[in-house]
Amino acid sequence: MQIAQFTKAGATIKRNAISLAEYSKTIFGGRPQQFGVSIMSDPALFTQFSCTDKSKAGWHTYCSKQLTGLLIQADGAKSQAAYESLMKKAADVLQKDAYIVPILAKAGVGLWQPDLKGWHAPRIFVEQNFSDLSWK
Repeated sequence: MQIAQFTKAGATIKRNAISLAEYSKTIFGGRPQQFGVSIMSDPALFTQFSCTDKSKAGWHTYCSKQLTGLLIQADGAKSQAAYESLMKKAADVLQKDAYIVPILAKAGVGLWQPDLKGWHAPRIFVEQNFSDLSWK
């Protein structure tokens, strides 16, 4: 939802915008960014990919005349239905071009044996203590 929608509903929203440099420092610990991350949970978020000049495309930039054209049309849509239809088309363009790369790989240990006692499923950042394991 847009902030205006929350405000219209009576909610008070304060936007806490930070610079890309501050965000990168917070997320990447001051190291240079090594990959681009985008969470596509809201169709409005992929407007960050609005770019028509393919010569500017690179590791952190995606450029598509078709996508940008659809985003511009959506921005001028006369109804919510027209907006949503154009954003869906834009999302389809991006989906065909985009690489989906998982950013979390969970490694774990799993055991199943009814006679094994003391086993607990591993948790993130909690060391697995194998000394408590015993056979029935």
